[in-house]
Amino acid sequence: SGLAEFVDYIAMVMESEEELGEATPGDIDAVKVMTIHQAKGLEFDEVWVPGLAQNKFPSRSRGGDNPETSQAALPWWVREDTENLPHWADVTGTAMAELVKNRNRAGEWRLFYVACTRVRRRLVLSSAQWYSGPVTPQGPSELYEFVADQTDLVQQRYRNEPADRDPRVVAMEAYRREAAAAVPPPPPPPKTRGKKTAAPVEIAMTLFDAVPPPAPPARPAPFALSVSALVSFARCPRQFHWTVVRPLPRRGSNAATIGTAVHRWIETRHGPQGVLVDHEHVTGESAGVVAGLRRSFTESAYADHAPISAEAQFDLFVGGHMVRGRVDAIYAHPDGTIELVDFKTGRPPVQGDPSAATQMLIYAIAAADTFKFDPEQLRASFVYLQSDGVPAVTVSVDVSPARIEAARLWLREAVSQIDAHTSSTNAGGWCERCDFRRVCPAAF
Repeated sequence: SGLAEFVDYIAMVMESEEELGEATPGDIDAVKVMTIHQAKGLEFDEVWVPGLAQNKFPSRSRGGDNPETSQAALPWWVREDTENLPHWADVTGTAMAELVKNRNRAGEWRLFYVACTRVRRRLVLSSAQWYSGPVTPQGPSELYEFVADQTDLVQQRYRNEPADRDPRVVAMEAYRREAAAAVPPPPPPPKTRGKKTAAPVEIAMTLFDAVPPPAPPARPAPFALSVSALVSFARCPRQFHWTVVRPLPRRGSNAATIGTAVHRWIETRHGPQGVLVDHEHVTGESAGVVAGLRRSFTESAYADHAPISAEAQFDLFVGGHMVRGRVDAIYAHPDGTIELVDFKTGRPPVQGDPSAATQMLIYAIAAADTFKFDPEQLRASFVYLQSDGVPAVTVSVDVSPARIEAARLWLREAVSQIDAHTSSTNAGGWCERCDFRRVCPAAF
């Protein structure tokens, strides 16, 4: 992976409108992008600090901690460290604003000190002349100039004189001129030479009657596809279409609430902390079902086996789409194998369901590509918890390297068919459980 792949990844995430989780700097040899606050306590061989421009760093826009103008600011006189802080009775108005400005400036210098002291060998500072918003070049800030003046420390310094205008604005104006020049002028109106023609309204009506209305454009599938959506496509493309592309109403069920409650409970059993509040509160008959499913888990072989990862999230980029999913639990066994486990609170698939192994095969692809497990050491299991509390039933899934490679090919082909708006019907015994069987042509 390189810069181009990283830019593509960011573009895909932005298009999907999904939030990126907070990144935690690791030990791998890679460029780490973080705020100065996140870098506190860390050290690196090389540190780059960009944005040292006037009004940018240090920033002059901060004034939110002035208790006279901001309701969110904590009044200094109720803090414990009030010895060196101004009091409202001593300074007011412009004097208070000036004190706030000076305190903020001192805070920016302290923050800059933190950034500079993260480096072991090489520190690189940079400042651009043009940023979004200002109509004049900004120039280096006092922080940049302070370091630049340390001639005994600075080894190299590059400085370009600013252009008269923002280069981005100049480039955009040139692009617009080129685009306007590329548009051909409209053709002149035809000469009738006395030939009688229909009125413009009549011509328009004639064309409207002669040409059938265009078919509505096919609705594209969303950029982000869940694993469950791909399982639905593997079972029946029409079911996927009515679930994801053009969603139809579905039967109400408390199965999702029950499943979420049980999965949340399993996740927290071996987590670093318990659940303070039971967010998945269930009552009535559902509460009895949840209790039975929990007993079924405690009677299983996984009850006392702590996973190495729970609810392990992954993103796979396939054919211009992002496939998102979570593995319920990943277990390491003494023989060196890694087991992917998905706990089920519903019924197993019917005989012959083409999607029976799809979910686990996608998990296996993620285990190899995202979690970097050796495909030779992978195994996978569906664990069907029983609502009557009896021990769970474990169903193993073949995730050998050969099947993983076959699943990769299927996944690329499936995404290609989704983009081609494939919505054919695949009828079978699974239709009896489909929410759309009353409107599906295959049911008649």
